[in-house]
Amino acid sequence: MGIRSEDFPPYVISAIADKLGYNEDPEYLGSGYFGIAYSVGDKVLKITTDEQEAAMANKTRKQSPTNHFVNYYDVRPLKYSKYDNLYVLVMDKVKALPSELSNIELTNGTSDQINLATLLHSFINPRDFNSPFYRDVVNHPRSKEIIQSTPLLAKIIKQFPEIRKEYQSMPYELDLHNRNIGVDDEGNLKIFDQGAQSSVKLTKLNKGIVV
Repeated sequence: MGIRSEDFPPYVISAIADKLGYNEDPEYLGSGYFGIAYSVGDKVLKITTDEQEAAMANKTRKQSPTNHFVNYYDVRPLKYSKYDNLYVLVMDKVKALPSELSNIELTNGTSDQINLATLLHSFINPRDFNSPFYRDVVNHPRSKEIIQSTPLLAKIIKQFPEIRKEYQSMPYELDLHNRNIGVDDEGNLKIFDQGAQSSVKLTKLNKGIVV
């Protein structure tokens, strides 16, 4: 079941944030078919109807924090009269990719529209570990020129080995595209809104909220 932002007036979101211990006024960030997100202080509060997303977030919450995957701090069922199955997630706040990264188009000599998410996926996906795709891209003269002239891109590419190592302990498969990756204030790449595997079970959530 999808979710509609108009079903959640500001007073409802404020009540949810207050019950979670956040006194700041929530700021609307955006919405998709399954979820709606608000900024509360240095965290993001997301309301979702996606049980698998909640299960994945809850399992990730119990693992050690990572540098490149969004960390979850709270996962609870939410009872609200307009919906039967709702969950509220509290996670790291991440900035969207700046235009200097989101608009980049690298090449391997065959394709001229390789973006950052595609390059990252080719490096960390276990099925692609032995593929020449990544090497062909970063070693292509035009791609080299772009990387060398874009310091933030060069910095992030150096983070790829650590991202791959962290991904090996994650309980989900990635749904990587440029809208699902961002950066923090230190210039670290952050991956969020991951696609959960169906085998992740929704168990042992924190106490539910009623609004």
